Amino acid sequence: MSALRKVQFEHDERLPPPVSKISQEVARSEWLYNAAEELARGGGLVFKRHMHSQQGVTAYSKPPVPGINRRSLREANQ
Repeated sequence: MSALRKVQFEHDERLPPPVSKISQEVARSEWLYNAAEELARGGGLVFKRHMHSQQGVTAYSKPPVPGINRRSLREANQ
């Protein structure tokens, strides 16, 4: 095998660098921060979990605090 073919073969067989847990945690915490900010602004989120259908949530889809329902939130905002 020529030197060029050997080097090309080694290059082709290399695996990509592993994804570190730290970068995954950074991405996760950034997504959570941005999602919480979007909900705080009154927006909504759409996401898809592995092997599940697409789901969404809005700022008013669930009571933010136990004991507070949507009606009391609407009355407070009027």
